[in-house]
Amino acid sequence: MEITFVINQLSHQSPGSFYRPYEMAKNIQNSGHVCKILTPYSEDVKNYPDVSLIELQNIAKKQKITRLAYDSFRKILRTSKLSRLAPYDKYLESFSEKISKSIESSIKIKPDILQGEQEIAALASLK
Repeated sequence: MEITFVINQLSHQSPGSFYRPYEMAKNIQNSGHVCKILTPYSEDVKNYPDVSLIELQNIAKKQKITRLAYDSFRKILRTSKLSRLAPYDKYLESFSEKISKSIESSIKIKPDILQGEQEIAALASLK
C-alpha cells in the first residue's frame, strides 16, 4: 500500500501539522508500506531523511513563500481586526489550486491514500 501526505506548513512553524504525519509516515514505512510526504518547502526535504519527502515544485518559488512572508501572514490571520481584511478564502482557493496542480505533476504513481493536512492541503488533495 502507498500512502502520501500533503503538508503545506513549515516544520518549524507548525510542528503539529508536520510531525504528526511525519511520525505516522515513519511507522507506516516500518510496517513495510510505501509512504511519502509532499511539501512546498525544500528546507524540510533536506532536513528529514527518514521519510521520502518530495518538494512540490514551483509552489514556494512562485508564491514567494519566505519565512518573513509566512510569519507575516500568520500574524495577520491571528489579529482579529486585520484578519477581517485578509482575503483568506481567495488565498485558500488559489494556493490549494497551485498545490493540486503540483501534486499531479509530482506523483508518478497514484497512492492508495492521499492525506492532506490542514485545510489548504486537504482541499488540494480533494482536487
